Amino acid sequence: MPRRSYKDRLVEAAYESRSVIIDPGHPHQWTSGFWMPVYTDHDRLLLSYEHRLLVNRGLRDLITHNGLKYDIIAGLKTAPQSFGTTLANSLKADFIYVDPKTGEIGCIPKDQRLDGKEILPVEDAVSTAGSLATAVRALRNAGGSVNNCVAITTYEFPEAEKLLDSLSCRLFTLLTFHDLLGGAKGFGVSDEYIRETEAWHSDKFNWGERHGYPRSDRK
Repeated sequence: MPRRSYKDRLVEAAYESRSVIIDPGHPHQWTSGFWMPVYTDHDRLLLSYEHRLLVNRGLRDLITHNGLKYDIIAGLKTAPQSFGTTLANSLKADFIYVDPKTGEIGCIPKDQRLDGKEILPVEDAVSTAGSLATAVRALRNAGGSVNNCVAITTYEFPEAEKLLDSLSCRLFTLLTFHDLLGGAKGFGVSDEYIRETEAWHSDKFNWGERHGYPRSDRK
């Protein structure tokens, strides 16, 4: 039996832990207020020791393979903060966290600068990259140099690519939306749901309205 690839193992971990759910019949309301057929909650990958090791190994390999430089690992609150801490420990690197809503930087005094430090932000799932952009700006405002960032998954939204390009910050991820969708059938997702989710990806902000789920504030 051929040995499974790292990517296949991580896709399996995502579905087994239900950190990724594809279910157009029961859409999930994102924090933006839009209803979407895909839901990610990578907090759930933190439960299992094996899953934590799998993510950490992947992030380390991603950094090594792409020659990414760092002096400090910066995890975004909240789940990415945990993945970032584990990564920093394994790299024997310094660690800080960034609040993606306020840009507040933790683990250092508020008046401490990051001048001359190469910072590598860690995110869990990237949709429009708004949280990452807030973190990048905050770290640069504190004097840090931020040229790259890493994440577990990306939805591959063009808005994210455009925003990060405008900040001259490259994104490296372990999995893409299409990696996850490509593995969905093996975990019980029907062909119909896969086709519907593929269609959603090209018209994501109108999908909910067309299916009877208009955008609204989350309760």
